[in-house]
Amino acid sequence: EDYYKMVEKETPSNAVARIQRTACFGRCPIYTLTVFNDGRVEYFGKKFTPREGRFSSKVLVETIDQLKKYAIEIDYFNLASVYDKQTVTDVPSIITSVRGEAGLKTVVNRFDGPDELRRFEKFFDRLFEELEWTPIGSEE
Repeated sequence: EDYYKMVEKETPSNAVARIQRTACFGRCPIYTLTVFNDGRVEYFGKKFTPREGRFSSKVLVETIDQLKKYAIEIDYFNLASVYDKQTVTDVPSIITSVRGEAGLKTVVNRFDGPDELRRFEKFFDRLFEELEWTPIGSEE
């Protein structure tokens, strides 16, 4: 399945960044976190995550700026679109997307992505770790 096309389709136009971790045969966390330009953050935990289901939160514009700045620092927009090796099975993919001047850039890191990409993925996760999450659909 072509993650790349799927992400482009699934990412709303007002989303500025997104990180998704996919399944493996073990207990890899499976989730998607989407950051919107108004500071809204949506989390969808599928399996093996601290929270399963859909949640939302808010971040400051500064947080989004930090993420974008880090992306520029590691030259994210010039990374390859896919890091993979077909012969390697049972590894999760980490799919990140950041909206830059030229539109949405998506990088699928399934195998052997560069160190700066792995640092970016960790930075992305850590940036949104401490948020207060509200289950979506329970605001009424």
